[in-house]
Amino acid sequence: MEHNIIFTLILILLGIILLFICNLISHSIIRKSEWFLPKTDSKLPIYYKFYQLLMVLLLAGYVFVFCFILKNVTTNNIIFLGIALFVGTSLALLGLIIYSNIISRCNKKYDLLIEKYNKLVIKNKQFYKIEDSLIFMLAHLVQVKDYHNEDKHIIKNIFYVKKLLEELSKNPKFLSILSDDYIADLIRTTPLFDIGKLLISDSILKKEGKLSASEFKKMQMHCQYGVDFLNKCKEHLGFNPFMPIAIQLTYSHHERWDGDGYPCGLKGEEIPLPARIISLIHVFDALRSERSYKAAFDKDKIIKIICEERGKHFDPDIVDAFLAIKDVFFEIHKDASINKK
Repeated sequence: MEHNIIFTLILILLGIILLFICNLISHSIIRKSEWFLPKTDSKLPIYYKFYQLLMVLLLAGYVFVFCFILKNVTTNNIIFLGIALFVGTSLALLGLIIYSNIISRCNKKYDLLIEKYNKLVIKNKQFYKIEDSLIFMLAHLVQVKDYHNEDKHIIKNIFYVKKLLEELSKNPKFLSILSDDYIADLIRTTPLFDIGKLLISDSILKKEGKLSASEFKKMQMHCQYGVDFLNKCKEHLGFNPFMPIAIQLTYSHHERWDGDGYPCGLKGEEIPLPARIISLIHVFDALRSERSYKAAFDKDKIIKIICEERGKHFDPDIVDAFLAIKDVFFEIHKDASINKK
């Protein structure tokens, strides 16, 4: 057998192997898309089956030509060989056209999906804005009823939580808890922690001086009222990822690390993390504001009080995080610094 014939056989054999590999890869790609493509375009499976048929014929043609050359090649039958190769090339071209059509149809479906996805993203952003507005309005109602304070009080609490969470995230103890979604949900729900005060009478909320035992007992009910309110919201909304955090905040923000808090007397890490965080912030804000005392305590006095309550009222880790960024807290409390954060 001549060297040029041997070289031709080797090339055809390589072509057979490559074509077989291409068919396997193509089949694998389509199989991975079977869950999606037939549902989006009923013609795609038909196109692909036709494409597979052409590729099988082309592969069979290559094998036939290989066997034909291996058996015998003469001047008389070289024309037949040329015709066979031409038919094979035509099949390959037709297969390429069909495959291009499949890709084109897939691209159109992909573009439609991207368009729908973008619209869904816009709607989700609008939904979140509506949720945030409702949360802010509910928190504003509490402010009007309880503190007679402006809306910046709500904004300050949000920034307190944000900065404290950033610092707590540096503690390995909280790495598994403080995911990006968890932090975002906690920041969003911070304004709701005192929502139960909407159901407390004005005579108690606005009383000057110490509450009586019966009045204090009624005041303590704001935790349960808040949970009842949020649970009703949850029933109407269905599943909502931030609602459990909001309920934890609302119900347990008056618990103490040493177990002397209310409503359940939880102790230590039995108290949900969101409630432990807002507990310190709530006290800091009360000490810093003139609404709770004749005059706000100065910086050194506030820091001393919080340090003394480490391991008593407050989670020691949260106190440590606060002390690391205490200057930021005092800056946030100043109205002029809010817009810089």
